[in-house]
Amino acid sequence: MASSTDEDIYREIVDILDRGGNAALATIISKEGTSPREVGSKLLLREDNTFTGSVGGGALEASVLKAAREALAMGEPRLARFGDDEGEASCCGGTLDIYIEPILSAPTLYICGAGHVGRYVAQAGHMAGFAVVVADDREELANRERFPDAGEILVGPLPHILNTLVVGPSSYIVIVRGHDQDGEVLAWAAGTPARYIGMIGSKSKVKGIFSDLESRGISSARLEQVKAPIGLDIGAETPQEIAISVMAEIIKARRGKE
Repeated sequence: MASSTDEDIYREIVDILDRGGNAALATIISKEGTSPREVGSKLLLREDNTFTGSVGGGALEASVLKAAREALAMGEPRLARFGDDEGEASCCGGTLDIYIEPILSAPTLYICGAGHVGRYVAQAGHMAGFAVVVADDREELANRERFPDAGEILVGPLPHILNTLVVGPSSYIVIVRGHDQDGEVLAWAAGTPARYIGMIGSKSKVKGIFSDLESRGISSARLEQVKAPIGLDIGAETPQEIAISVMAEIIKARRGKE
């Protein structure tokens, strides 16, 4: 039977996933000798480095938290041994095997703009395993015929549409609507916790939009995190090539290779 602490952890995992967040769960799966915690004890590490639960405290717990942060960053589970000569920390003379599992929300790719580049980014994003959401004010472009693989297609005034979206740390935003609206879309995106924000455009366009947004109170530190011009520099010219460069940059961010 799950303990009340376990139940709290399970409820928090559901809440984290509902918000589009991520975490790492460490569970003691076996032990030899003495240890401060029993098999089944759990620790949940949040993305802000706070945690709930315990697998032992002290140097042991510090080592488990370090391993959990690594598992979360890599997006891969790991089985670690703590306490013996080959282990990672002392645990009162005993040995613990701890399974560390990243809890990851499904990555969502928000494409703001249904033109040529947006269309091919949607195709590449779907192939890369992202849930794709397309938003545009032009019904003749934002439709199921052009975006058959999109999970959602939202049509209407962009400020209204975008303010209804729930954007979390597993969200990736691509801004490709056009010069007249990209600034407003970026103003919205910069206020979200999205893991990646990229905007298409020339260096002069980007400079002008950034200057305007800073004058409106958006921090330069947040704008420095925006990938603009968007995409890895691979000499891309066609919409298809640009889409590949954009998705390569997004995958790089997703895998923590920035």
